[in-house]
Amino acid sequence: MMVNSKMRELIASVDGSILAQELPSELCEICDEGWSVSPCGSYVLAALYDPSLESIAESEGLPYLELEVNDVKIPDLDLLNDLSSYLPRVASRGLSFAVTALGKARKSGLADSLVAVVSTGVGDDYLTHGTTVKFYTRRDNYPDWFDDLERFAIEAMALIEGVECGS
Repeated sequence: MMVNSKMRELIASVDGSILAQELPSELCEICDEGWSVSPCGSYVLAALYDPSLESIAESEGLPYLELEVNDVKIPDLDLLNDLSSYLPRVASRGLSFAVTALGKARKSGLADSLVAVVSTGVGDDYLTHGTTVKFYTRRDNYPDWFDDLERFAIEAMALIEGVECGS
């Protein structure tokens, strides 16, 4: 797992149970439905796939379709009761979801090529931004904009390669 300094600070403040966190039901449902390969060859979360999005792959490429379909906003309403610990807890939930989803991918034989990007907004509007997790496959070193996570000034970022996930 590769993280920027902002994510390193957030996960350092969590008590070590980052990945032991229970996920909300809507995230469990996404994980339970697992992964599939779209007609154009993109790896997609089955629960989020919409065939009408295939045109994105035709015009922009497979990684764009994957980034569009596999873009998950992490539910956080239950975490708003304690704003002093909101950021580490929502980042932790995003990391936990990413690893769980990648674990499902491993079981279906897709994990070696999948990458998860966890992004937690830490700027002034952090409650609006929350945490998102995006999944994509690297194809000929594309996309490369996640290669330097420090360039994200108002986001705590983590990049998790599929082969790093648990089973």
